[in-house]
Amino acid sequence: MTVTLTWPAVTGATSYKVYRGVVSGGPYLACGALPTTSFTDGPGNLPVNVTFFYRITSLNSDGESAFSAEITATAPSNPAAPTGVTVTVV
Repeated sequence: MTVTLTWPAVTGATSYKVYRGVVSGGPYLACGALPTTSFTDGPGNLPVNVTFFYRITSLNSDGESAFSAEITATAPSNPAAPTGVTVTVV
């Protein structure tokens, strides 16, 4: 699974920092600082059936903002294995 976050630019911000946790309310670990308003987590190697909790801050020369509201993403589970398989010998 890959998670892509996007957000509108904040006036005066020069970069953004994305934080991720596995429990609502944290603790969160920084995933990286970005000069853009999007972040892709993964790609493709996030575990299935795990909900991730994200928060974003904006930064400039004066420091770092408070956290954004928390947002979540859950990787869908893998499909079920086939059942009812039969064999015919001819």
